[in-house]
This record gives sequence, C-alpha cells and structure tokens, in this order.
Amino acid sequence: MAPADGQSALDYQHHSVSDLKVVDGMIMFPWLDATRPFPHDVPQPLKTYTEPVSYRNPAAKLIPVTYVWFNHPDFSPEQKARSEEKTKRLREERGWTIRTLDSDHNAQLSHPKELTALLEESVDDRNTSK
Repeated sequence: MAPADGQSALDYQHHSVSDLKVVDGMIMFPWLDATRPFPHDVPQPLKTYTEPVSYRNPAAKLIPVTYVWFNHPDFSPEQKARSEEKTKRLREERGWTIRTLDSDHNAQLSHPKELTALLEESVDDRNTSK
C-alpha cells in the first residue's frame, strides 16, 4: 500500500476500524497462526492502519524508499494494470525505487530465496530527486 498524503491505510483500502478484529491495539488478522514455524505472521499495530501518512516534510523525502510490488500469479490483467499505474505514480511523484517480485504477498514463506536476493540488491537504492 502507498496511501496518498494525508490518507491512512484504512482510507486507501476503504475499510473502517469496525471491519477489523482489534485486541489491545493490535489487529488480529484471520490468517494469524502462532503455531506455524517461523517466519509466521504476527498481529499488526492498529496505528499502522489508522495514522495518516505525510510526504510534506522535506527531510522525510530524503529517506530512501524501495517499494516492492508483489506480482501475484493470480492477478487479473485489470489488477496488474492498476498496480502498474500505481507504481508509475510512486516513481514519478515520489521518486521511489520500484522493484517487482513474482510472488504472492507472503513472499517470506513462498519465495524466501528470491525475496532475500531482492532485499540484498536494494540496499543501495536511492530516490530520484523530485
């Protein structure tokens, strides 16, 4: 996800907090299973979904960002087209480096070697000036 300036992840996804199971400030997604071997999914802090992002701070714009798009094998042509539009916007408007991994969203489980290689390759990525 990459919400627009002033949006939260929930705004971006058009959900509300009531759509989520929240326990002690943590989102308990339905797929969480603590009995799985590592790496396994963990709860996510609610504020990561509710706090709006801001891209106005000039110092923050200097922080290198690499956006990894997971090109899911089951994506429809329409989903791929929307994702390509989004990544183009992120590259053009924010100067972010965009990398693609042919994988589902949980690449740490389904494609750990490929994800590791991509992360190692991206260590020196830098934003283009905007």
